[in-house]
Amino acid sequence: MKVDLVINPKYHYLEEYIKSIPQTFDHKGQLIYDLRNHVRVDQVSGARLVIKSYRKIYLANRLIYNFLRPTKSKRAYSYGFALQQRGINTPEPIAYIDYYRFGQLKGGYFISLFSDYEPLTHFNLEQMDHTVQMLDALAVFIHRLHQNGVFHEDFTLNNILYKEEDGQFDFMVIDNNRLKLRKVSMRDAMKNLNRLNLNPEMMTYLIRKYSEANGLDTLKELKLYYDFKYEKSLQGKVKQRLKQYKRLIGG
Repeated sequence: MKVDLVINPKYHYLEEYIKSIPQTFDHKGQLIYDLRNHVRVDQVSGARLVIKSYRKIYLANRLIYNFLRPTKSKRAYSYGFALQQRGINTPEPIAYIDYYRFGQLKGGYFISLFSDYEPLTHFNLEQMDHTVQMLDALAVFIHRLHQNGVFHEDFTLNNILYKEEDGQFDFMVIDNNRLKLRKVSMRDAMKNLNRLNLNPEMMTYLIRKYSEANGLDTLKELKLYYDFKYEKSLQGKVKQRLKQYKRLIGG
């Protein structure tokens, strides 16, 4: 088995532990996520770690990762540093591992420091005054992401972590293997905002605050957002109709 292993120099003292992960992952620490990918939290040598396992890799993706683009684990690691260099908060990258059999990628791991920030999915949106404070801060954070050329392709409430201290909100992003580092167009921005899946009142407020942070025309940005949302809705309906037709003709 060929192994591609890179460790953040600050954490070389964890090298033996990290090398053991492909063989011992299923027995390490506590499993906290077990859908498409598996995520475990473990404690070693005074460091609390998050270990993400990328296992379900389809044949076409194996070929892509072998010849055309970096693996998910490598991207998560390198994009973590890219975010830090841009002043964007994200858990500190510790290492990544990719392992191959017969020249084909079989799986990978990304290891980072644990963060005590919580996913925004845990935030109580029913408390409106509190929610307004959070949305104010979130709009500024999203503006900062976009101004720094960061387009997160999986920008959901589950991938935005938050912490509140003395009424002040701080945010960080995770699941960073699907980033684009480029100029963020207004269409890109609306695509990001749409992924948050907030109710219309909250989304309208967030877009207004985002527009203010950008010095943009709020009405123009609202029109762009709802045009984009309508277009995505139409695409979804077309896809659903095509699936229905395929079932009817036995496809």
